[in-house]
Amino acid sequence: MKRRNVIAIGGLGALGSSGAIVGAALYGSSSLDLERTDDGTVVRKDGEQIDSLSPAVTPVEDDDALLGVSIPERTTEQKVAVEVVWAIQRDGLWSDVTVELVATGDVRATLNPGIAASYSSTWGRSPSEAEGSTSSKRRYAYPRGTTAGRVHVLLTVLDNTDSEEGVVELEARLSARSLSGTRVELTVPAELISNLG
Repeated sequence: MKRRNVIAIGGLGALGSSGAIVGAALYGSSSLDLERTDDGTVVRKDGEQIDSLSPAVTPVEDDDALLGVSIPERTTEQKVAVEVVWAIQRDGLWSDVTVELVATGDVRATLNPGIAASYSSTWGRSPSEAEGSTSSKRRYAYPRGTTAGRVHVLLTVLDNTDSEEGVVELEARLSARSLSGTRVELTVPAELISNLG
């Protein structure tokens, strides 16, 4: 996998007269860029800013997808916002699109139900929390045709270890399947050093 600060995702648009069934909203994706700035990461779609994340995201990508986590390196606060941004770079009609965020490590921490959003049109349908979610693992299911989105979760640090600092380990996971049978899977680790004093 490789890393870069600016990622472009191209789309194909509507497929002829069948666009009402399989169009730009369901096949491929619109142009989406993640641009790193001094303050964080700016998300642009078709050249216009639609979102911003802070701290900055350093996406990890392979040939099919990208996935990134925005989280501070360390904190003295009990509650910390965690953002996950993702996109599928391979054209297709995607279904079974899920994003997971799992918290482990030597510090006990929980994840609230959070909010999942789409960066691409899904014909009025919204992502929702999926079966299998727990206080330490949140799963979100996206409607068919979704190719990019964001998850916002609030992480609560419950305690530290006997040492002054403890580590909360996070793992974000993206998975999807196209109607042709192609599968996309990507995992990104992240860490938060916690010192509640």
